[in-house]
Amino acid sequence: MKNQEDNYLKKVPLEEVQEYFDIPNFRKFQQPIIENILSGNDVMAILPTGGGKSICYQYPALKLPGITIVVSPLIALMNDQVKNLEDRNIKGSACLNGQVSQKKQKQILLDAVSGKYKILYVSAERLLSPKFMRCAKEMKISMLVIDEAHCLSLWGYDFRPNYLNILRFIDMLKERPIISAFTATASQYVKNDIIELLKMKEPYQPIGEYKRENLNLSIGWRKNDRGKKIALHAYIKKHRNEKGIIYCSKIEKVKSVYENLKKKYDVTIYYAGLSAEEKTQNYEDFKSGACKLIVATNAFGMGIDIDDVRFVIHFDAPDSLENYYQEIGRAGRDGKPGECILYCCSDDRKKSLAISQKKMKSIIFNEAQIDLLAELRKSRQNMMFRYENKGQNKKPSSEELTEYIDWYFNEFTLKEEQLSKDEELKNTILNKLDSIDVLYTNETKIARLMRKGDYETDIWQTVKTGRKSKGSEEVSFNIDKQLTYFDLMVADAVYTLQAWGKEKIYPKNILERLSGDMTVTLKTEKKSRIIASLEKMRTTNISIDRSQSMGSFALEKDKNLSLLKGAFLPMEKPSKNGYLLTDIPPLYKYAELNNGQIYAIPDVRLCVQESAEKKMPNSMENLMLKHFLARRRYMANPSKNPNKSNSRASRIIRFEHDNKRRKGLFDILQIEQPDNPALWKRKRKTLYLKIKEILDYYLDSEWINHYQFIDENAQLIDENDIADAIQNGQRFRGVKLVLGDKT
Repeated sequence: MKNQEDNYLKKVPLEEVQEYFDIPNFRKFQQPIIENILSGNDVMAILPTGGGKSICYQYPALKLPGITIVVSPLIALMNDQVKNLEDRNIKGSACLNGQVSQKKQKQILLDAVSGKYKILYVSAERLLSPKFMRCAKEMKISMLVIDEAHCLSLWGYDFRPNYLNILRFIDMLKERPIISAFTATASQYVKNDIIELLKMKEPYQPIGEYKRENLNLSIGWRKNDRGKKIALHAYIKKHRNEKGIIYCSKIEKVKSVYENLKKKYDVTIYYAGLSAEEKTQNYEDFKSGACKLIVATNAFGMGIDIDDVRFVIHFDAPDSLENYYQEIGRAGRDGKPGECILYCCSDDRKKSLAISQKKMKSIIFNEAQIDLLAELRKSRQNMMFRYENKGQNKKPSSEELTEYIDWYFNEFTLKEEQLSKDEELKNTILNKLDSIDVLYTNETKIARLMRKGDYETDIWQTVKTGRKSKGSEEVSFNIDKQLTYFDLMVADAVYTLQAWGKEKIYPKNILERLSGDMTVTLKTEKKSRIIASLEKMRTTNISIDRSQSMGSFALEKDKNLSLLKGAFLPMEKPSKNGYLLTDIPPLYKYAELNNGQIYAIPDVRLCVQESAEKKMPNSMENLMLKHFLARRRYMANPSKNPNKSNSRASRIIRFEHDNKRRKGLFDILQIEQPDNPALWKRKRKTLYLKIKEILDYYLDSEWINHYQFIDENAQLIDENDIADAIQNGQRFRGVKLVLGDKT
């Protein structure tokens, strides 16, 4: 841990910060944090809510030479931070989130690359989007800030798997930026997790006090919810001109309390189920004072920056002291007195301890690990119960309650048996971080034609691109050899490795990417097949003429590139089995220029497991089947607009040609058909069983809602009859993936 008094730190006087920010004095730790960052040191700061953490990274961001990327979990927080900077007449900040139009997002990215911005706020999910990755590589990123950093840790009360993408993003950059992480709530083991998962280098680690002198804490026990509502009305009646938040643990209670209060008071509401427009409007109504009260779940939590909240009332207790401390931190941010009241009754204890499986979707945990997570949640909840119990038979002082919170964050530790299992779970996370999701170009029409084999060699072919409503454009391409589906899979793997900064590429690296399995064994047959594919593609030439479709998103240095040509994979071979990609391949360069039409399929979708958690063998045929089905599933996303009559909630995958002579799965993958009819019958049966195995895995993983086989008469087969149909060697035409109801 670096000492804040170290002489080598760049000194920053208060007057210099006051040129940008209207602060009378530094708050505790602000100055040493700023000085450490400007001296090039990583920072892991635990500062109480209202501790002024924004200035700790905003001021250095304005002084550092490049751009600062701030990873934030909330749209409201991003928008507030940018607006606050603009209100101070500080230019050069922007945010990328779902409320920003696609057109404006593209312009923000181009402006960020050109150096217009000093601070760019993004979500963890966006970091690894292909378009953002492409632009980030061209930016001079001086600092990466992780706000609400406890979301990164598995032990954190609000763990978000997408935060694990941050380390991948750092590894992708040409130069490692300064890393600074901030949170208001982190125990010792959460803090250590954050440092390890971000690979921080001897970070400065200030820990602020959890005691907020201006907050008065109290607990009120009542017999039931009716008693709570009576107490709530009595309190609000006395403080009706003050701004306050009422937190409830469930949406049903939020609605009930809201309906009860709106009869007498100007009140608004906030929870996850509201539309983005409703959330924004209700938030603004409360912030402006149009409504003095807001009833909310903890969705109205992290990053809410409203100074004049005078009271926070919990209608019932949250799941953990971490949540509770975050939420009471909304009160008294202006330094004036704030009241924090927790209402309790015995019925509140009847809560579910089931761990949310949805949060674990992007990581593979076994049942023992899930049980450990449930234990941890139960342990946190029990500590909240202990806090509530302090007010059951007596009226504890605010000082006594504050001391308990301080003890919990600074001294409480996990049980020994929980800590002993920590390494296993941490290794699971770190192994996941080592994997790289494969990138694809399927969204370009050239790539689609090539994957189907629907093109001729050595002649120029023109395809129409763009939306018909806006007028079609044309792009032409010429390729001198026929490439197979497997060749293009290998090309995707090579491009992925290059995109993630892998300089020298070996056949085993490619097999790991294609299988999604970092433990896969490279056997002679697979090695020979991959090398043959690489050799073929680096001697195949392709030209793409995009002169008739130059209006797409493009970086300044690339926007005038009308003709892309060269080897399909421009590679050198500096060693026997090692390859070096010397440039972005023309097809992938075109995909990047064509509105960034590259997307990723997570490794977890390729590493297919049977019900007994046994991995599906990585034969060439299996690899192709997994990639084909994963890609088609990705392309079958249903329309987000349920009112659109043409919304597509499913995709038909054809095994063989139908009457319209569309290519089928067997044709596209060039699955060999034995001459012997009996052997072909057995082969078909095996293929159907493999497809069923993959789709069952997708079903268990909730990646599809349902699937149905289609027989040779184009009739759907009842799912209960599939097993018998396969056993009887019934001929199938295809399978229908169902992703959700159109409504």
